[in-house]
Amino acid sequence: MKRILPLLVLPLLFPVLLAAEREKLDQLVTLDGTTYTTVTIREVAPDGISILHETGATKIPFEKLPADLQAKYCYDKAAAAEYRKQEAKAQRQQDAAERDAIAKRKQAAEAQVATDADKEFAGRVQKAAKMVRVEAIQNSRLGLVGGIKEGTLTTTPVKSSLGSTVGEKPAWVYKTAAKGGVIAATTGAKVGIERDESGVPYGLPATEKMTISWEGKAWRIGLIQYANAQGIEVTKPYYTASEKEAAAFYKRNGFSPKSDNIAQEAE
Repeated sequence: MKRILPLLVLPLLFPVLLAAEREKLDQLVTLDGTTYTTVTIREVAPDGISILHETGATKIPFEKLPADLQAKYCYDKAAAAEYRKQEAKAQRQQDAAERDAIAKRKQAAEAQVATDADKEFAGRVQKAAKMVRVEAIQNSRLGLVGGIKEGTLTTTPVKSSLGSTVGEKPAWVYKTAAKGGVIAATTGAKVGIERDESGVPYGLPATEKMTISWEGKAWRIGLIQYANAQGIEVTKPYYTASEKEAAAFYKRNGFSPKSDNIAQEAE
């Protein structure tokens, strides 16, 4: 027979469960009158005993055990209280750790949802981009002002030196989207001089006109209202080559075709 060590020899701050022999009892009656039959003692702890019985398993506090069993299993009131205190503390720490883990999982899930939403939004912004060509009459503080065409990607045949078709290549076909519009945030616009000799009498110099052209990816972001050089308030289709500006517009107004008619005042 193994001898159960007295509880007083166990460090109170570091309770150790006492392994009991699998002692068997035909019946165990607690002080509150509860009866357990076909009992096997599984474990003795500083605050009570764990048992198997005919209909299941349970733990019985020492306070509910008869005096003979309290003495047999070395019940010590102070040790039991300290053990429960430490058990409660450990449970609180475990509960806090579980709450923290749940909160972190929730934050991670929300962050993933936000990331997925951001990716979806960024994808929609990219899909909203258009290939644009502008022949500007003015490079104003708002951007290039002039006729704006939107492109559609098609293909054109590739001819051999003998004139036969040997393949296809992509090509943009442009169609006028705004006879007078503004496109902001462009870089690399080409500036040139256009000479026009038609209608000019012989011996006189041709008329010259400065041209500004730009081609690239841009977004239609509603309408722009501003005062022109004559001080007249005008409203024109507004494009931008800035993805950041476009994203901010779509974030506020959505991707509906109706957003093309949302007017904003020039700052």
